[in-house]
Amino acid sequence: EQTWECENRLHGNHSPSQEIFRQRFRQLCYQETPGPREALRQLRALCCERLRSESHSKEQILEVLVLEQFLTILPKEFQSWVQGHHPKSGEKAVTVLEDLEKGLNEPGPQVPGLACGPAWEERREKAALGAAQEKPSFQLQ
Repeated sequence: EQTWECENRLHGNHSPSQEIFRQRFRQLCYQETPGPREALRQLRALCCERLRSESHSKEQILEVLVLEQFLTILPKEFQSWVQGHHPKSGEKAVTVLEDLEKGLNEPGPQVPGLACGPAWEERREKAALGAAQEKPSFQLQ
């Protein structure tokens, strides 16, 4: 997924085998396992391989997981913007979003995506347009 690249940068890990474990972990299909116990066993095994907990501290693993989930819950246009800035932590991702909000020079909620209505939609469109014009070329995986 898109944040695996962030995880690799965070830990300096570029192992193709880790990418395979990540894909298997994310794409495991319950219907392809003999039952719930085996599905859970496979997820645990793949997770251990993916995170390689013996090589990373608990804090590093938590930071990667929280950053990954944070990026996942963002609206798509903000995901692209943040990914284009290659944050290495959740705090860096928040700073990128706050800087984007300051650049909009409009009053509104501090966290994009929490409001609704025509004014917010216009603001989101401006943000998306600005992101498309200013961000470095980046392709989500």
